[in-house]
Amino acid sequence: MNIGVYAGSLRPGGGLTALKQMLGGLIEIPDAQVTVVTGAADVSAALQPLLAAEERLTEQRFHPQAGAFRRYLASKRAFRDSDFDWLISVNYHIPTRARLLVYHLNLLSFERGVRDSLGARIKRWDARRACRLAQCNLFESQYLLERAKQATQQRVAHPGLLYLGVHEDFYRSAPCDEVDPGALLLVSSMQEHKDNPTILRMLARLRQDRPEVAWRLSVAGGQSAEQWAPFRQQAAELGVADALEILGPLPKPELSERMARSACLVTASRVESFCMVALEAMASYCPAVVTDATSMPESVGDAAAIVSAGDDRGFAAAVLALHDDPAERSRRLELGRQRADNFGPRAFREQLRGYLEQ
Repeated sequence: MNIGVYAGSLRPGGGLTALKQMLGGLIEIPDAQVTVVTGAADVSAALQPLLAAEERLTEQRFHPQAGAFRRYLASKRAFRDSDFDWLISVNYHIPTRARLLVYHLNLLSFERGVRDSLGARIKRWDARRACRLAQCNLFESQYLLERAKQATQQRVAHPGLLYLGVHEDFYRSAPCDEVDPGALLLVSSMQEHKDNPTILRMLARLRQDRPEVAWRLSVAGGQSAEQWAPFRQQAAELGVADALEILGPLPKPELSERMARSACLVTASRVESFCMVALEAMASYCPAVVTDATSMPESVGDAAAIVSAGDDRGFAAAVLALHDDPAERSRRLELGRQRADNFGPRAFREQLRGYLEQ
């Protein structure tokens, strides 16, 4: 089987994580030859260890000097006459005579924003076109699939569900013995829909209501620590800057260690196609507190505390419930690990192969 994977539109982040898991599953298919088409230099660099280790995996650079929009336009012509049996794309429709599988990861592709840019409108149009024309449309969550159906008036061809797997680096053998009871962890970015200010208000409330606890908020994620300057300013305005630690992006093993030593993970995001960070925390034996928005409840099941979106008082209450009741925290740890065990990378790879071999 000759399989192409178009990654020309991807940048480091959730899409790259999905790409690596895809490639890991595809090369396990007997006699499969896999070509990954990359655009951005940082994506190509991130794939080099995998490319060096697998003889049946090769790379094709695609307009590496061009900008993202130029690569997007070029992708509409470049694969029309390809000899792939399957062409796999993330979020986008690629015109091709091969069978096309599109893995949809972006909820914003099916949501109309208040301040939509031209790029956002193009992405939305393209994702809906993929829903109508691809031979297989896979979705990261049931919530995302239902939103796609609503956005396309139920015109989603050959739909399927494929949960992304938690990376192996997050699975710890046992809970950490040295948990800091006042250490809270936020893994996020500076995008508006992440609603990070709610977490700052939660922190201010905790310090006011329970000053005897040394509450601290560590923040991981984003492109760099410097990117969080506006968040630091918001923390200063609320009087909690001294309890804030900006970590920026962390390697997975280090992030897992942070999770394991934290009292809990908190995330106030209002828009997620799937809340992978909560599952990563659970795999690391860290309880999670999330919102009731979009796919969050589907992601965590009954293993996490769920709070109304934007409710800083509710977040504070959920954190205190874990802090004040060790038995409840232990119960959440066990439920969380059981939940995370259902989302391992092996399950993702086997399901992906099943869709291709149907």
